[in-house]
Amino acid sequence: MVGYKSSHVAFFDYNTTKVENSFEFFPAEEEEGEVVCMDAHELQPQLVTGHLNGTLNVFDFKQMKVIQTTDCVPEEEDKKNGVYIQSIKYFNNCANIIVGLSNGNINLYDAKGTLQNVIEKAHTQKHDEGVNCLLAIQNFAGSTKQGATSSNMPFFVSGGADGCMKVFEHTQYQVPIPEKPEQSEGKDLAKAEEKEPKKEEPTN
Repeated sequence: MVGYKSSHVAFFDYNTTKVENSFEFFPAEEEEGEVVCMDAHELQPQLVTGHLNGTLNVFDFKQMKVIQTTDCVPEEEDKKNGVYIQSIKYFNNCANIIVGLSNGNINLYDAKGTLQNVIEKAHTQKHDEGVNCLLAIQNFAGSTKQGATSSNMPFFVSGGADGCMKVFEHTQYQVPIPEKPEQSEGKDLAKAEEKEPKKEEPTN
């Protein structure tokens, strides 16, 4: 599979090296729809692609059609500044998709394209590059009873234009961290009563 500036993706036969099929994602946008990065699903005949215009596409290469689209750069200001998808990776047994942006942010989505969390400024942007590459580390948590490795604590690694490599634990970013609930008035009142000394009643 090869992605092109023309927003085409071509599928080559492994043995003959000839093009078996091709698909154009954005016929009218030309270079704005350039295929910057892509990754193949481990089990399904699907391909996830990241584009210069900030679009994430999930493409079924058996049906030869796009089955899901997500705008990973929804803010107009970011679009004006030329923020684009620079790296993309299926992750967590393909239950999640990680997207590295040129502004240094890393977005985490579920398989349906719903944004779960954003790691802002995971890398410092250099010129027009931010998160150059992503690597999924599956089956890292140890052995199961059957001797196979467990994947209940997947990690992913990012490499940035700032020259840094960072390792993230997925469970910390799987869902937004909820705000701490405020203490109830009853608890606060009880604490205040504990601090105040009890007044002794006068004796007759």
